[in-house]
Amino acid sequence: MNTKLEQWTYQEGLDFECARELITDAMGICTANISEEMHKSSPNGQTIEANDLERTRLHHLRNSFHVRDVQKIKQVLTEFGPIVRANLEKRARELEMNPD
Repeated sequence: MNTKLEQWTYQEGLDFECARELITDAMGICTANISEEMHKSSPNGQTIEANDLERTRLHHLRNSFHVRDVQKIKQVLTEFGPIVRANLEKRARELEMNPD
């Protein structure tokens, strides 16, 4: 039995956790989009379904990589960092305009 634990650097661990959190945030964006659509007087079923499918895809993506998957982690950071940042900025502007 091999009892040696796999080692990784602090930066690899940090990047891995950041990538997972970005995907989780992106999943939250999908959930918010679904909720907003469902509360409309005439919800668009295609919008709801598309966001649900994307949320499922993101769930699988989040579970598909390991701390040593450097290329996949870099891809996630590059792809989802701007999406999550833009969403946070959008939500902050909305709160400023409607503080209630």
